[in-house]
Amino acid sequence: MTVRVTRQLKREYSRTLTEVFAFMMTGGMSVADLRDACADALRGASSRADANGRKEAAGLATVARVLDEWHRNRRYLTAHGTPKPIPLLGRAPSVEALSRARGGTRSAATVAKRLRELGLVVPCGRGLYKPTSEFAVISKDHPFIHQNTVRAVSAFLETVRQNIRKTQNSDRLIERFAEVPDLPHRHLAAFRKFSQTQGALLLRTINDWLESRRKGRRTGSASGRIIHAGVHMFAFASPRRRRST
Repeated sequence: MTVRVTRQLKREYSRTLTEVFAFMMTGGMSVADLRDACADALRGASSRADANGRKEAAGLATVARVLDEWHRNRRYLTAHGTPKPIPLLGRAPSVEALSRARGGTRSAATVAKRLRELGLVVPCGRGLYKPTSEFAVISKDHPFIHQNTVRAVSAFLETVRQNIRKTQNSDRLIERFAEVPDLPHRHLAAFRKFSQTQGALLLRTINDWLESRRKGRRTGSASGRIIHAGVHMFAFASPRRRRST
């Protein structure tokens, strides 16, 4: 892992821990108890620490935006609305040009190469590439996963804290869950498929709404305050735990 990624991840971890500690102290935990809890957690984490080196990469959000642009920009779509095969590097149309168009802070060529490295784009002959999916789904241990996880935890805790301070329900951000404690295991595969399908539909709708309102996308939106906004969704399934007294 390079120095730049290490510093970036440190900032993300620091923000997340700040939210976690503030949430715990708001719930009544003292500083002394918090220190004891942290010491216990560190001892447990040390026994499972993974010391494998990791490469620097552009952020998960960056590559996700490139894939999203590839699936919505007419210049990069066939007559049937599917992504066109394009070169990895070079002038438009190319994966590098898509990255540059999204205005990322990192090298557009580096982002394009990371997409290939992660298997998010694959060769399809004649030096052309196509995306494997509309979404940036990574199924291996990578800095993207660590960065996205700590951001998600931090964002969730920040949403809960903000909602607690709001006096009107209309001012609160959505924070809901649906669960049952006794789903038969034979339904796990069906639940996995159902939640993925419904989640993809919801996220696509929300993403379209957000994209159409981004800064510079509409008349009169080129100036003024901006905020970081979005929805993070995940499903969970685990063995039922015996309740402790």
